[in-house]
Amino acid sequence: MIDQIKKNACANCEGTRLSDPDTIIKMLPSDYFDAVSKVKEIVPKINELTRSFEFFTALVRQARIAGLLAFPQIESTLSRCSKGMGQINKRTIDHLSKVRKEALFEIFNISYFKNIDISKYRSAERLIENIEKAIEQTSTLVSHWVEQVNDELDRLYRLSDPLRKHYELMQSISRYLPEGIVNIAGIVPAVSIRVKQGRHTQKGDAYIIFSDTDVVFLPISAVNDQLISVGKKFNYDTIKSIEKSKSSIKGRQLTVKFENGSAVITAPPKVLEGIHHYFGLVQSDEPLMIGSAKNILKIEADAPDKSAVKRACDKFVDLFNERLFGVEPSYDNTPTMSMTDLQTKFKDLQSTSREIDNRARNLQINLEDYRHYRSQINNSLRNLRHDFSRMGGHFTKKKDLDTWKLDRDIFDNEFDV
Repeated sequence: MIDQIKKNACANCEGTRLSDPDTIIKMLPSDYFDAVSKVKEIVPKINELTRSFEFFTALVRQARIAGLLAFPQIESTLSRCSKGMGQINKRTIDHLSKVRKEALFEIFNISYFKNIDISKYRSAERLIENIEKAIEQTSTLVSHWVEQVNDELDRLYRLSDPLRKHYELMQSISRYLPEGIVNIAGIVPAVSIRVKQGRHTQKGDAYIIFSDTDVVFLPISAVNDQLISVGKKFNYDTIKSIEKSKSSIKGRQLTVKFENGSAVITAPPKVLEGIHHYFGLVQSDEPLMIGSAKNILKIEADAPDKSAVKRACDKFVDLFNERLFGVEPSYDNTPTMSMTDLQTKFKDLQSTSREIDNRARNLQINLEDYRHYRSQINNSLRNLRHDFSRMGGHFTKKKDLDTWKLDRDIFDNEFDV
């Protein structure tokens, strides 16, 4: 039996699972290409990260445009994430370039698996193992880099739901706010409040709205009965004292005294802590709100190209397909539209973008619809930028950050594989 195994063993690798030598050799290019193609498994990791980032940018953009400027730390976190995503693109493409060069050198030395005999089978098999290992290492690195950015984004998840709820509350109450209340730092859902201002006293459930300069106590009855300007407004500069109290009858309360009145707020402990925190920010040097929508518009405009790694992986695979099988990449560099058509399409995109933002500014669109439209606009803009680049041009930002112009110029390829 042992003698029979030895008789059937391969003289080069001592394996006993023998096939026709010609078949084995002919399969090497396909086996190598299958290993190379696994590089595309990197793309979904980038796409998932991009989806999370775009969810937050759409949410924050919508809120800021509508004048809801709460949670100023969001922009700084999103800015770090955007830079991190740009670094992921660059590192991934650089790493793929290194893997590509080493792999091409290896398969060149073995004539791209053409016209080799069975004695070189083990050497060829090691090349397949090498490229599999290199791509697996690249994929592991990308997972690690993505996880680092996701850790930053995870910190925003606890703010996304409150920000969304703030926007929905603004949709309900904005028309009933006193004149001059535009930029909102926070909205507290209706709680029990007794407000005294001059000779007038209001009792009952009311919303608490913190703007950039004033706190407003808006009775829920004003919203239900559609009464305009019945909320009580107090400027932050008139705050005299803020005191917590607790009694067996009334429970926990927060009393805020102003120069021209007072507010006694009764609510559960966690809600009172939140209200007290807002008043604390008002009296501290910490920012109560972000200054404007300018920051989020810049973050969105400067976001890294979501398709850069996909293009790199596609070109990576195409190049090996060409070297192994002689299949030339079928890149269609023929512009599908004229320059005039591109400019017309761009102006249409600008008009649509302004229309959607105006609906958000007027609190006339929900988050899901807004995010859907912004995603469509951004994807169309990326495609337009790609079409324009093939004609030797690029986009140049204007100073207002939310408007772009087409500028004919030399285009630098982002990835030359």
